[in-house]
Amino acid sequence: PDPATRPLYGEHDHFLGVHGAPGGAPYYLHWIGARWGLRGIGPYETRAAYEKARARMTEQGWTYYGIYSPQATHLRYDIAWLTEKERAWFNAQGKDAWNLFFTPEGRAIYRKILERNVRLSLEQPFFNKDRIWEIMWEPELTVPSPERLLEAVRFSHGIIKGIDPAAKIALPTLSGFKHMDFYKRIFELGILRYADVFDMHFYSALPPEENGYVRNVRNLVEMVRTYAGRDLPMIATEGGESFG
Repeated sequence: PDPATRPLYGEHDHFLGVHGAPGGAPYYLHWIGARWGLRGIGPYETRAAYEKARARMTEQGWTYYGIYSPQATHLRYDIAWLTEKERAWFNAQGKDAWNLFFTPEGRAIYRKILERNVRLSLEQPFFNKDRIWEIMWEPELTVPSPERLLEAVRFSHGIIKGIDPAAKIALPTLSGFKHMDFYKRIFELGILRYADVFDMHFYSALPPEENGYVRNVRNLVEMVRTYAGRDLPMIATEGGESFG
């Protein structure tokens, strides 16, 4: 069937999609019904670069929703414009990206990068009406403690909302359902006070029917409702299993 004949749901509608990275060549996602694609890590350094990327990604008829991703693990792609001293400090950290949050030097650099990116996001409309910021990426794998994660989230939230109060913060972007104890701990600490959107990576063991996928989703929805005091919009920025 022609993908163009299928309904195109808006960004605020409930829909399921497949996330991929179509590069302009014929791509299988069209033929299984996907019309939306995820685009993360942004904004672009110039409006011209933004327009070029947008044209490239839409030439096959895709509709995108965008997630701005300033998380520490991605900042290494965006440091060429820093001073030589700042770049040297950044490169000396290696994989210890949490120093961006927990040292004075790191916080100054992180604030500088994030403030610049938030201002650029106001000039670049991206692909959706909402400006959504995913400020962490699977933090349970590397963060020193849940308390330190809350500290980093609070710091990032203040910078983003201070420049763009209408921005939406997506948290906590944990990976899969095997970290339910970590979820409970950060929920108890109050991390959902800083969340406008609940974001996670919905990985599950195969087959999902035999590994409690639906039960886990329902449990997580109830936990979010309990600790946030309300339902939050929920998005998946990764998910699924390798196959074939």
